[in-house]
Formats: sequence, C-alpha cells, structure tokens
Amino acid sequence: VSTDAQAPSIYNVYPKDGEGPYALGDTFTAVLNFTEQITVAGSGNISLELALPDASDAVYSGGAVADTKELELEYTIKEGDTATDLDYQSASALTLAAGVTIKDAVNHDAVLTLAAPGSPGSLGQGNMIVVDGTTPTIQEVTGTDGTYTTGNIITVNVKFSERVHVEGGPPTLELELDGGATVQATYQSNSDGDDTLQFDYTVQAGDVAERLNYSSTTALQLNTGTIRDDRGNDINPVLPDPNGADSLGTRSNIVIDASVPGIVQVYSDPLTDNLGLGDNATIRVEFTEAVTVSGSGIPYINLTTNGTHSTSVDYDTGGGSGTNTLNFTYTVAAGDQTAHLNYSSTTALALNGSTIRDTDSNNAVLTLPASGDTGNLGVTS
Repeated sequence: VSTDAQAPSIYNVYPKDGEGPYALGDTFTAVLNFTEQITVAGSGNISLELALPDASDAVYSGGAVADTKELELEYTIKEGDTATDLDYQSASALTLAAGVTIKDAVNHDAVLTLAAPGSPGSLGQGNMIVVDGTTPTIQEVTGTDGTYTTGNIITVNVKFSERVHVEGGPPTLELELDGGATVQATYQSNSDGDDTLQFDYTVQAGDVAERLNYSSTTALQLNTGTIRDDRGNDINPVLPDPNGADSLGTRSNIVIDASVPGIVQVYSDPLTDNLGLGDNATIRVEFTEAVTVSGSGIPYINLTTNGTHSTSVDYDTGGGSGTNTLNFTYTVAAGDQTAHLNYSSTTALALNGSTIRDTDSNNAVLTLPASGDTGNLGVTS
C-alpha cells in the first residue's frame, strides 16, 4: 500500500519564450513547474505578481485542467513596463481567485509559496529577462541657424528619447513656408541607431520662410516604413507643438530667402520723345528688390533705334548696383529714328559675362515686360 502525504509544490518558474527582450504588446509567459501532477478546478484566475513598475500580474485563465505538472501564466507588456532582470514580486506572489483550487490526485492543496526572488528555482535566477514597454517619443527638433537660398541644403534633426532604427519608407518631415505652402524634407540617416534622425531639404527657387518650422504635430510621416527602438517598440510620431519650446521654429532660427528678383518696369529719364543727335537718356530697369551687378562683363540692353536695327546700351558701371534700379545710358547716334523708343524683345537684357543677384545671391530673372504691358519701356516713356 502506498500513501501520498506530500502536498504538491512549485520547484521552478521559468520564461517559456526565453529572456526576450519583450517589447510593448508582446506576450510574456511564465511557466510553473510542480513537483507532481496537479488538477486545477474552478473558473477564476491564477495570478503571478511580476516585479514591474505597476506590479502587474501574469495570469492563468484556462479554467479546469487535470493531470499536469505545468501551468502557463501570460502577461501582455504595456506602456511603462521595464525590467532588466525580471522576477516575480515576492515568494507570496502566486495567488488564486476565490473558488479556484490546485490539488494533487489525493486532494492535497498545492503549496503556493515560491522560491524567494533571485534564488534557485525563481523566475529571475539564471534568466536575464528584459522588458522594454516604453514608447520612444520625440524630444526636440533642431537645425542650423542661418539664411538659406536656392540650392542650399537645410538639415533638420529630430531627437528621440532613445536610440531608434529606420526601416523602409523613407520617412519625411513636412516643413511650412511663408504663406502656408509646404515642402518635404527627406530622411537621410541616423548614424546606424543614434537617437537623432536627419532630414534634408534642398531650397527651391521661390521658397521663402521668415522662420522655418514644420507644419503640424503630425508632420512626420513614416510612408509605410517603421521607426523603432532597439527592442522593437514603434515610436510615437507626434512632434512637439509647433509653437512650443522644443519645436524647430523655437529651437532654431532658419531663414529661407529664395525669392527671385524680377523686373517690374523699364522707363526712361528723361522721356524719349524729344531726343536729338548726341542727347543722352538713362534707361532705368527697376527690379522687385535690391540687386547687385558683379563679374567681369558689363550687362547691356538692346534698344530698337531704327526699324529693326538695334543698339546695345551698356550698363553704367556702378549705376544703381545695390539698389532696386539699374541704369543704362543711351546716346542718340546718327541714323537713330523712332517714334517710341523701346527694347527689341523681352529677352533684350543680357548679362554679357556679369551677374545680377539679390543680397542672398539669388539670380535675377531678366525677362522684360512685354510690348503693351504696364512696365514696358514703350508704355512708360
């Protein structure tokens, strides 16, 4: 005759799926090993309190089960869960809901006392179980102060709360120009797992921003890619408030001036209706902003002085450079005759080896007002 006077007990607790790491949303399973076969009765939970910041429970909720020496208790990693060597909370961390029993074949109640945390047989002993349930967040967005013009590259850095990795995409960052127009800065690099992502934008002609910023808190777009931390947690892509202390517009003073100077009007001083042989008239070309003439050549403008005959009129060296109006002196020559002096075409202004640029080095558009248009020399003079 054999007797069983020994109650079943738990001699080992281990992680079913290894040490991890376990990221946000992952299922962690703790396995209880009993000294003999047991039967679970009742419909409530069996809970194991884990040593996490919020003291959360791994739970067995499988209901009645007979003749097993193992029970699996599951826990889903939630926001804020962190551990570098996870264990249960204490030797009394295992509890039964009301009405639940664990017994052996001869009706002995199982001993629920566990090995002390960190001791042989405990969850943490011999296992370095890593839990990271922290979502990476964006801390600040910065760039290099300065004034940028056509062709310049603006680099914007998005700093996260921890190291991140980019896959697929690539992600983009929507920047807002003056007037509400938006452009896309494209992801370039993050130094193979740094906490900062670099986005570049190449300034296009016509771009203007008094102080560059991103368009909204949702301006960072993943474009079917992913940005995750070392443990596989997806980032929270929400950017700091564009008006807040950690936004691009507050942290950095980035000015874009790629507005291209254009010609407003061309007129003569004095008027050209009573000029005689040898008389001079200053042809003034007015731009939308101040421009500077430089280079080895001298720009000129072709005037129609007799039928289809044209005369090249040179820029007066120093004549208006640094202002919004450039001066060209025309001297009436023998044979010149026209009722209304005008230039030969809308492309009559030529650089001739020179440059005409604004203070931010944007090249001027040299197209002249067309015949009959307001600003055309034949209309103004």
